[in-house]
Amino acid sequence: MLARDLDVAVIANDARDENNAALYEARGIRNLGTALRTRDEVVSALAHSRTGEVLFVSSPDHLPRVVRDAMAQGGTRALFAASDVPFSAYGPGQVDIREPAHRKS
Repeated sequence: MLARDLDVAVIANDARDENNAALYEARGIRNLGTALRTRDEVVSALAHSRTGEVLFVSSPDHLPRVVRDAMAQGGTRALFAASDVPFSAYGPGQVDIREPAHRKS
């Protein structure tokens, strides 16, 4: 496992998903179990990082929100990877991330 090779912690923060809870238990992944929103997950991951470097792995339709929230929290040293399994039946094409207005030159 990559985390073991790199000597980094694997931490989840999922207060709602029983299927994920069973997965974490089976894999020996520590689940903080306090996050109710994506922002909560991101903030806790960044807070638990020793160096500010975090590899976020999430479903392809949840990851855009993770990236948005990580950047908003100053997580510029974060890396991101999508899993093979979507979060919803709708897929990443239905994720609505609003782009701020561009500055006029």
